[in-house]
Amino acid sequence: MKDKRLCEDTSLMKVTKYEALGNDFLIFFDDDEEKPFGEELAEFLCDRHFGLGADGVIRMSRAQKSRRFKMTLRNADGTLAETSGNGLRCAALAVFFEGIEKTDTYNGEISGATEIEAADSIVGAFCHFPSADNIASAAIEVSMGEVKIAQTKSPIEDTVAFEVNVGNPHLVICGHGFEGLDLAKIGSQEEKARPEGINVEFLDLSDLGAFPNAKFPMVVWERGVGFTKACGSGSVASAAAIGETLLQRDSQLSEHFSYVIANPGGDLDIRLEPFTKGSYFAYLRGPANFIAEAEVLLPQRLTGNAVHG
Repeated sequence: MKDKRLCEDTSLMKVTKYEALGNDFLIFFDDDEEKPFGEELAEFLCDRHFGLGADGVIRMSRAQKSRRFKMTLRNADGTLAETSGNGLRCAALAVFFEGIEKTDTYNGEISGATEIEAADSIVGAFCHFPSADNIASAAIEVSMGEVKIAQTKSPIEDTVAFEVNVGNPHLVICGHGFEGLDLAKIGSQEEKARPEGINVEFLDLSDLGAFPNAKFPMVVWERGVGFTKACGSGSVASAAAIGETLLQRDSQLSEHFSYVIANPGGDLDIRLEPFTKGSYFAYLRGPANFIAEAEVLLPQRLTGNAVHG
């Protein structure tokens, strides 16, 4: 029943909010993609002063196959994004937390498996929950698919850069500390230099000599958002850059490695397997958490903005 304090033609939109290492998303389910989901709507919802605030908005719809969903993601500026490692984990958690699919119990452990279509790929997601009474949080592993990497010219002196495709574009700049540099300026310039934009990672390889017992700090400028607490696909891109750097030093080194990427919001574990020359198959593991459920009063200008991504 509509709140009597609201006029009859007022539109309320139900969304839930999740975060993965501080990278936060608003999620709503729309099985047949009938609800409005345009740039303006996403920009309004993500605004941290006039909306709810988030790094992106995810629409989850039904795919043809059972237990498979389609994820459509818009960034905070309203633009469409191909994929997001953190967004995928939040989306997988939402499938179970919101009761769309049921969890499984085996040997006392609570888990859930689902598939998510993102851009041109199908991602497998496996959730491990603390208990049957707590499915608001989970450790989640997602298969990120093929990762393609090639060395390129770096915009920063005395650093090495790689262009990496993780389903979405990344520029990983590898150095030994970035103190004194205006990373926001560099990130923004690199994003704007490409028609489709790009995510820019600043990866510190100071502890490369300690590998495999090392964590690699990374900060990310996300396309359409700016600096965020974490980036799942950017962590995968960074792991690929570390792998290529290690192989350049020792061509006999095994490519089967796990990497810990230290995002500002926390650590992500990345596992890479060789695929073809210059590419890997990647797995990403990290936490995701439910934050809140809300009904948002949509401005009148948005109620008829039925633009589908």
